[in-house]
Amino acid sequence: MANEIKIHCKYDELLDLKKIKDYSKNPNQHGQDQIERLAKLYDYQGVRHPIIYDKERDCIAAGHGRKLAALRSGMKKFPVVYQSFESDEQFYAFVVSDNSISLWAELDLGSINAKLPDLGPDFDLDMLGIKDFSLEVGEADLPDLDSQDPDCQQVSFILSNEQKDILDECLKKARNELDCTDQINQNKNGNALSAILRFYVGS
Repeated sequence: MANEIKIHCKYDELLDLKKIKDYSKNPNQHGQDQIERLAKLYDYQGVRHPIIYDKERDCIAAGHGRKLAALRSGMKKFPVVYQSFESDEQFYAFVVSDNSISLWAELDLGSINAKLPDLGPDFDLDMLGIKDFSLEVGEADLPDLDSQDPDCQQVSFILSNEQKDILDECLKKARNELDCTDQINQNKNGNALSAILRFYVGS
């Protein structure tokens, strides 16, 4: 992971990570997988959210995971903004709600799958930050598919992350090495997958 991480957000100070203290009663837990993914996002995106720091309590109000990811990325300093809170109750409520309120949101994974062709064949799906994201084969490039064609069928299934990585590599290799054309189906992923299957069965 590169140490030179770009900073795109506004901040009050670039603070030494060793001086950024955690809130000892922080109830939000950050697993190793999440921290490693966020560190990877920093390498790709740079830093777009500062740590929110409370000078009075001398600790993080929001951004414990950001601090861990920054350390994982090899950063020495991190952008912070200073905010004050009227009471301990308000401070604690902010610490909890900063994470919990995001759990109310629901991602439209179908629309994300439909967008994937626009991102290019080499786009790293990890950069979407979605845990256990599953590529829905047959839906990723639906704009090219005539859903009214009686000679075509839509097929989708769930893959693990490891299986998805293998599939992505196979589809990319098929498009480069095999005949992936089809007179009926205009779906590029479907044609690449069909070419792989034809090669496998020897027909």
